[in-house]
Amino acid sequence: MVSYSWCSEGYKVEYGITVVRWQKPPINWFKCNTDGYSKGNPGPSSAVFYIRDHQGNLVAAKDPKRKMKGPVECEFGR
Repeated sequence: MVSYSWCSEGYKVEYGITVVRWQKPPINWFKCNTDGYSKGNPGPSSAVFYIRDHQGNLVAAKDPKRKMKGPVECEFGR
């Protein structure tokens, strides 16, 4: 987390840590998580997804093997 606040000398940068943990979905639900990665811009990029049930068990995972042109296409599927 980075926050900016204005003071008389200019911008003041404040740093903090936010812990984020995966949480199981409700009973009889599934959760799909995604991630994209890129080596450069432009550069080789790809994306992955995985699906877990309400107990946290892995149900499906996929790496589409689709070559993407950069991080924007990778993250947003454009």
